[in-house]
Amino acid sequence: DSGCEQCGENTFSGDGADSCTQCPDGEISKAGSTSADDCTNANSVTITPTKKSMTCIEGKKKCSITCTVKKRLGEVKTNAVKACKLTDVGELSACKSSKRKKGKFYRSMGKVSASTAGQYVCLHSEDGVDTVSDPITIFVEAKDQKRSIKRRM
Repeated sequence: DSGCEQCGENTFSGDGADSCTQCPDGEISKAGSTSADDCTNANSVTITPTKKSMTCIEGKKKCSITCTVKKRLGEVKTNAVKACKLTDVGELSACKSSKRKKGKFYRSMGKVSASTAGQYVCLHSEDGVDTVSDPITIFVEAKDQKRSIKRRM
């Protein structure tokens, strides 16, 4: 027995070690890791909005925010991603679960009204750690303004 055994997930062993060491709480590693540096935050997540701002038409339903969510290790769970409106003081409110389509997470705003306007973020929550995207600004255009523009053309 050479004493060289590959460590399993969430453990590591340094050169010459004869056993595997568990990663610290809340950290994970791939099988075969060789140092504590290989242990990373399990929730290392990057969230990128697909658009920084958008204009939606009042009364229409075609208005949704979309983000890509990438996790360093493991799969992003759909139920871990929500869309939230930012209050004037930067707090999250009215968070609603998002849906996944073609690798992106989106949330429809439903029937657009003047109150739909504002800043929104995508939020990923897992194991008590929240990661928030950059804000996405939604502008709302009155329905009749759009009609008058079409008539003039």
